[in-house]
Amino acid sequence: KYLLKIEACRSTMHQAGIILTLQLALLTSSISGSNSFDEWTTGESLLPRSAYSMAVGYDESNNRTILIGGKSELDDTSRQVVSFDHAEETFTDLVAANFDYDLFSGQFYAQNGDHLYIARGGDSCSLVIDRVTLSTLQFDYGLISTAVELDFGFPHCLAAFSDAVQNEYLVLLDFRESGVVTGKVYSFTANSWLTNIPALAATGKDKAACVVQNGLLYVAGGVESTSVDALDVSNVLAIVSSQWEVVGGTFHSPLMYHRAVVGPATNDVLFVGGAIAGNASADLEGNAIIYGIVDNYLHSSNAAGAASMEDLEVAVVFASGALFSFGGVSVDGLISDGWQTSTAAITVSCGDDQYSCKGS
Repeated sequence: KYLLKIEACRSTMHQAGIILTLQLALLTSSISGSNSFDEWTTGESLLPRSAYSMAVGYDESNNRTILIGGKSELDDTSRQVVSFDHAEETFTDLVAANFDYDLFSGQFYAQNGDHLYIARGGDSCSLVIDRVTLSTLQFDYGLISTAVELDFGFPHCLAAFSDAVQNEYLVLLDFRESGVVTGKVYSFTANSWLTNIPALAATGKDKAACVVQNGLLYVAGGVESTSVDALDVSNVLAIVSSQWEVVGGTFHSPLMYHRAVVGPATNDVLFVGGAIAGNASADLEGNAIIYGIVDNYLHSSNAAGAASMEDLEVAVVFASGALFSFGGVSVDGLISDGWQTSTAAITVSCGDDQYSCKGS
């Protein structure tokens, strides 16, 4: 099956009875007296090619989403650059990229403002990170090479952020060592790998999602993990002495091949799509639940399975006040050329379970 394919290296306090509503469209919190979940709406237009594991970024100045590379057994998508116009809901093929972006299955890209960073394979299994300026579609190839500084032939997660004075950084995480997550922080001001990420001793974080928001680096899920771990990266020079903390709440089951996305309003972190993991001998199942971190606690939708979007390795962005998901692949290996959008509300009822709503 698709998920078992091996790839070779290539040259918050909430009281009982309160219902917390996460508004996906505007990502604002409110109190609601009902438990509802609006399903995804499927768009009428189609991607030029069926694809999954695409890099994605939202270009706010032009109100468009840019999709780059991806995997497909049906078409050559590795160098594609596709624009989705949110006003017209149409796709346009743009000038192809110079390199293949189809090597990695993890969240190998990260957006920070107008910049989209994408990791690709270099010579001798080295890692190269390119930068795309979304508003102008300028590609800065070979911006960072890890051939000397790091020996990460296969990155497992990439995150990007800026500090209080707008210095820009990248976080590169490696989950390959059994039970340990390691990584480094790159400073664009210093043009070098600045500091090590403290090792996270957590089992089964391979294929987790990661993102930085409000000064916290989140590492969520994994092939054997239901937890979300957070590290304070607000002071880059102090990262080496920071301590990982477990966010309250858990995924219902171990989750992999999902995507982390940050909304533009309240900046809550959401996790979309992916596969329910944890038992290699069992049939895999797509994840239809959208999870969200609010007040340092992981919440989930009540209506498990109500959403129609259960694909793995989707390209997810917030744009024009809504959540958009492009492409993806099902657990049965069916590759999508469609897109979906949702302005839904996820409602989480605390009921009598005070512990599950407590947060921290």
